This record gives sequence, structure tokens and C-alpha cells, in this order.
Amino acid sequence: MGQITGMVYRGATGFEPVFLAGDISPPRVSSNLEQIFCERYFRLDPNLTTIQNFNPHDSFRIARFDVRTLPSSQYRSVFWQRQGYGDKCSLIFYREGRVFYCNFYRAINTEHFSKSEYQLIERLAPLLSSLISHHYRLTKTEQLSKVIAYAERSQQPAQHDTKKSGPVTLSPRENMVLQLLLTGLNNEAIALDQKLSINTVKVYRKRLYKKLGVTSLNELYAKTLRDD
Repeated sequence: MGQITGMVYRGATGFEPVFLAGDISPPRVSSNLEQIFCERYFRLDPNLTTIQNFNPHDSFRIARFDVRTLPSSQYRSVFWQRQGYGDKCSLIFYREGRVFYCNFYRAINTEHFSKSEYQLIERLAPLLSSLISHHYRLTKTEQLSKVIAYAERSQQPAQHDTKKSGPVTLSPRENMVLQLLLTGLNNEAIALDQKLSINTVKVYRKRLYKKLGVTSLNELYAKTLRDD
């Protein structure tokens, strides 16, 4: 089949990645590129209107895609030409209060999806939607338990570090921002969730980064896993 990506629609703040798998190599979508799409470029996706207006009473929808119809040359270059993609078929479905968006890609030097392959994806859609939503639920449960455990430890005074003036503790608001960051929300989504300005979220984020001794979200994830 090629590359497969899965994500969950979060409304105005974009998408949340669920998984990335496939056998197109090279090239392959990087996690950074996927994050860029989920937070910004999703607005140029031709299936966005279908996703936004998806009827929860519909079990699923198969969406065909023609790269030649893309209105944005930048989107076409970043997410298609540079990645070596030539065709895409999308499965959109609603489960447990969320709209899932699963994409199947073909490499640029291979044949496009045939009618029989679309029919195959359609027949497999009920099974695929169950597996994807189940994977998402398990992933979020495991991730959330780690986040809560790490946040609880961060609330406790750390052992005294001779290089610092005192123990490290997070304020309740910093702790909440930490939890939301580690569950995948960006600054805009946290601001909406907590009814704060984006600048205020940035301030809390900067403070907790400094207290925890990290300089980026990747370092924060690594520290969470290392200290787990």
C-alpha cells in the first residue's frame, strides 16, 4: 500500500497525529513534517471541508485525491513532490466523539490507486476504523498515565541540586500546561482549553522549561520517558 498516516481532527487548532507507518523508503514523512501539517498546513488539505462537516451518523467515507487539483504550489511541493508521493486515498470516520483521518499514499513512481483497491479499502473500512480508534485509545491512555505520573513528581520538591539555589517545583498552572503539552496540544490549543492568551501560555511554558532544565518539546518528551 505504501505510506499510511493517521490523525484526529481537533477543530480550529488542527490535527493530532495518531500513527505513522509504511514502506515507502526513501523518502518518508518525518515527525516534524507531520507536526507542521497537523498545526498549520492542514488548512490547505482538500478534504478539510469534508472532515469539518462530517456527519457522526455516517460510518465512514472514502475520499479520492488528485494532486493536480491542489491550489497551493507550496503545499504540493512540501507534502507531495519532496516526499515522493503520487497518489492518495483517504478514510474518514467518526468514533467516540472524534473524527479520524487516515491517509494511504502511493509513491510517485508507482501506479495510482485502482478502482478495485478503492473497493478493497471500502470493504476493510469497518475493521480499519475499529483498529485505528482502538490504537488511539490505548496510546492516549498509556501516554496520559505517564504524563500524570510525571506531573505529580514535578509537583514534589526535587532533591537539592548544588548548581541551583533550591528545589524545583511547578505551580498548579505550570503543571497543567505541562500535562497539556505532553498530551499533544500546542500553544493555541492550550490557550483555548485554559481560557488564557497565547502569550500567557508561552510564559508558563518558558518557566516550566527552565525549571525542568529543558529547552524544547522534544527534550521534554525525552525527560518524561527517561524519568518514568
